[in-house]
Amino acid sequence: STLFPYTTLFRSRIDKRSFSLDYIKKLLNFSKYPYIGGLLSFLVYRIDVFIVYRLLGEKATGIYGIAVVFIELLKYISKSIQLVVIARIKDFTGGQKSVAVVFMMKCVFIVQLFLGLLFVIFGRQLIVFVYGNEFLESSTILIYLLPGIIFVGMSQILSGYFISQGWVKIFIASNSCALLLNVLLDIIYIPVYGLSAASVSTSVAYFSSFILILVYLLRKEKLNISILFPNRNDIVLIKNIFCGN
Repeated sequence: STLFPYTTLFRSRIDKRSFSLDYIKKLLNFSKYPYIGGLLSFLVYRIDVFIVYRLLGEKATGIYGIAVVFIELLKYISKSIQLVVIARIKDFTGGQKSVAVVFMMKCVFIVQLFLGLLFVIFGRQLIVFVYGNEFLESSTILIYLLPGIIFVGMSQILSGYFISQGWVKIFIASNSCALLLNVLLDIIYIPVYGLSAASVSTSVAYFSSFILILVYLLRKEKLNISILFPNRNDIVLIKNIFCGN
């Protein structure tokens, strides 16, 4: 599943008569960078679990782990759209590519914000229903993690564009910074503020990662910051992305 999206980038170059191990080597060499970046992003959440266990014990780890499992459900939305971005971005030309990707990022923000609000409203009841009152605190942790997962969703869309353009090292750099920042904040604040510090630290780390790649995109493509706000071309773009030009 890791390699599948990236085969799209090479599809137009494949000649069945000359297909060889050289193509496989190129694909593996290219895909290692997105894989490393994705692994680092995954660790930003998971490293919290290990730190919480070491500093606060098993019970706190269980409470935090349940919140992480629930909030990560939102990642599947942006991950699915990321695959669409990688596959369809080749159909756009010139500056329309970056404009379309920013539009998809805005769509993901709206969808995840809406679903996140549902988590805030019904998360408490759902967690109590599934796990019992002993894990009620997970609902509070879930709320603190929500901003982070929204930033992750938008970052995944931009990362899909970077991958399609071959700009994969910024993906690794941004997630490395997020991971280091998260670990640092966890070590400093978890002993003082407990599980709330772990969740807030994660959201701050993902926010920093998102800002890094967003600034990179705006500068690389020479885009004005006003593109981040809704505009009249958004409806045309969604039609082109999902229905074709």
